[in-house]
Amino acid sequence: MALITISGYPSSGKSTRAAQIYDFFSSSLQSSDPSPQLKVKVISDDDLAVDRSSYDDSLQEKTARATLFTAITRHIARDTILIVDGMNYIKGFRYQLYCKAREAGVRVATVYVLATPDQCRKWNTERSDEKRYNRETCVFSSLSTVPSP
Repeated sequence: MALITISGYPSSGKSTRAAQIYDFFSSSLQSSDPSPQLKVKVISDDDLAVDRSSYDDSLQEKTARATLFTAITRHIARDTILIVDGMNYIKGFRYQLYCKAREAGVRVATVYVLATPDQCRKWNTERSDEKRYNRETCVFSSLSTVPSP
C-alpha cells in the first residue's frame, strides 16, 4: 500500500511523529469498510536492536542501514502501510527505499520532522542513557543543513 519514511535530525521527534501516523492509520482502518484488510507496521532502530552509537561511526552506520533495509524489504507489501522510523538523512538511502517501494508496487511518502538543532540537543539530554545519542552525533556535524527531498 505505502512506504512512509520519517526523516530528520537526531532527537527531533521522528519516533513521536511515527507513532502519531501509526495511530492515525490504525484507527482509520478499524473504522473504515472492512473489505481491504490493510496492516500498519512501524520499523524502527529500536525494533531492530540498532544501537544509537551506530551513527557515530560510518562503518557501523552502514551496517545499521543494511539492517534497516533488510527489514523493510521483508515487510514491504501491497497490503501494508510501512512506516520507517530511523535517521534516513542520507538522500541516496531514501532513493534506495523509493526504488524498492516502486519495485513492490507501493506508494511512497517522506515526512520531514523539523526542529531546531538547539531543541534537538535539549530533547536529547532529557532522554534516558540508552535512548540518548552521543553528543558529537547530536551536534549535527553531518547534518548541517535540512535534509533535501
